[in-house]
Amino acid sequence: MEIFKKVKVYDFVKYSSYGLVISSILIIVSFVLLGLKGFNLGIDFAGGSIVQLQYTRAAPLPQIRELLTQDERFKNSQVSEFGSKEEVLLKIPYTPSEANEDISKDIVTLLEPSGSFELRRVDSVGPKVGDELKKNGIIVLTLALVAMMVYISFRYEWRFSLAGVLALVHDVIIVSGAVILANVDFNLD
Repeated sequence: MEIFKKVKVYDFVKYSSYGLVISSILIIVSFVLLGLKGFNLGIDFAGGSIVQLQYTRAAPLPQIRELLTQDERFKNSQVSEFGSKEEVLLKIPYTPSEANEDISKDIVTLLEPSGSFELRRVDSVGPKVGDELKKNGIIVLTLALVAMMVYISFRYEWRFSLAGVLALVHDVIIVSGAVILANVDFNLD
């Protein structure tokens, strides 16, 4: 029974220069995407409203989109399924006209022809709150990075701590580029 006795050695270090080149290209592309396109800020940071509806049958998304374009305030809204075919999530961008308005009644009357539904929730965030969340997020991210660097530098040898911190920064930069490229909403979730 000497099936596993033969040991095969794979030389991964031989290919490290390819990994370094690919990693460098991904980091450069991520910075270019961040500079040119930037994050797709969600309702939490840019301001706006989120409306959740539950239909009694499968939600008619094309009809909902068409009905929303009839009102100037809801023209650029995003309509998507939320969990099931009966649940719909409307993301309505911030407009100055809706600052102190309750839009739930307007949504209900506007979407009545689309079928029977129940209004589950309406959440609104103003642009000032979004700016405050953005500022607080940057402060917290900076403090967390400093705390990690202090802990790692005391816990490990400086060479290993530097490599660990660089690896973390590397991963965050590349994931940020992927989030921008995939056009994923950047929000608190």
